[in-house]
Amino acid sequence: ANASFVSREASISNMQNVKLKGMNIIEKKVTITAKTPIKLGKYTIIQHETCIDSSENGEGTTKIEDFVLIESHCRIQCSFIGSGTWIGKGAILGKGAVIADHVQIDSNAIVMPFACIPPYTRVTVNGMWIDLPGGAFKEQIQQHTQLLYDTFSMMVV
Repeated sequence: ANASFVSREASISNMQNVKLKGMNIIEKKVTITAKTPIKLGKYTIIQHETCIDSSENGEGTTKIEDFVLIESHCRIQCSFIGSGTWIGKGAILGKGAVIADHVQIDSNAIVMPFACIPPYTRVTVNGMWIDLPGGAFKEQIQQHTQLLYDTFSMMVV
């Protein structure tokens, strides 16, 4: 099944602007402010106490592609997160930033407003950008998000 799971303890303003592709998990105490549209791809997992705010992106859509893991306590104001991206706990993605496919953002890292992070890049806590090995990371994040979803959905049913 393509069920998405949204915690009763999540806060989503303007739900009509939030589009879930399926197989999503939005955990407790997640806050989504959808002044403009937000689209979540399949196997997108947003962990507890993360805030996503599209109000800083003008009239555009905030798009989060497939197989994206956003760990807890993140602050997301970027306009795009590519597929197969892993955002570590406590990371901050600034207004209008664009995160390409298969990017790893380390815990507590800050991506500056309007930054464009290229594919297969790791952003470290001190702001360095490091190349990632392509294929292995792509497969790892896809398998990891699917496993998290499958484990969660088995506990719910």
